Amino acid sequence: SAAPYITALSVIIPVHNMETTVDRALGSVEASIAAFGNALKDRYQTHRVPVLCEVIIFDDASTDSTRQAIAEFINPDLSELEPPLA
Repeated sequence: SAAPYITALSVIIPVHNMETTVDRALGSVEASIAAFGNALKDRYQTHRVPVLCEVIIFDDASTDSTRQAIAEFINPDLSELEPPLA
């Protein structure tokens, strides 16, 4: 079979007061996406199968620093959000 040009994947993550665990959840999603790409590469015996992925994080009114933790995972150099998230 011919390798697909792009494989699309959507991941939806609901969060609520997960400041201490959200980085682990996002890291798991990141690793799973990489594994998915490698599985496609092996399946189609090609060097690379592009994977277009979107990760949608739905924050259900967290009252802790979940949103800050997400922002820091996305950009580790981020020390503070501008403007601060409430």
